Amino acid sequence: MTSRERLSRLEQQLDDLVRGERPRLLASMGPVDGNDPADRADRTAWEFELAHLDQRIGRLRDLLVRSEEGPGDDEPVSLPLGVTVVLDFGSGPETFLFSDIDDRDQVDVITPSSPLGRALAGAAIGEPVRYRTPHGEATVRFVAVAASAAA
Repeated sequence: MTSRERLSRLEQQLDDLVRGERPRLLASMGPVDGNDPADRADRTAWEFELAHLDQRIGRLRDLLVRSEEGPGDDEPVSLPLGVTVVLDFGSGPETFLFSDIDDRDQVDVITPSSPLGRALAGAAIGEPVRYRTPHGEATVRFVAVAASAAA
């Protein structure tokens, strides 16, 4: 995937969130009767979802700004939460979500606090990345970064 294709994909995802998901969520947030605990619980859940959505929108906007500045393939990249990383452990490229929310039933996740997540922070695309495992040191090739559809 070229830089322009990645940028276009990020722009489309941002547009989908801002013009699609966010208005739908706001429309579903009906009035709350202050005396009904179920209504208050629903409202709290909607507000949590809205805050999470706004964080995703902010991360995508930040990623777009950084993409336009564009690190070269040999420059270290910053990994904001919600991006997809493509790694090659030696058997071909595999895709992972870089996130602090472990949503394994949707996609494989690398958390920023994991040894691999810490090793990826500041690594350059195309370079081998070394990290510790319970069985010793391992190496993976950092193939690419893109916004995640699940972001």
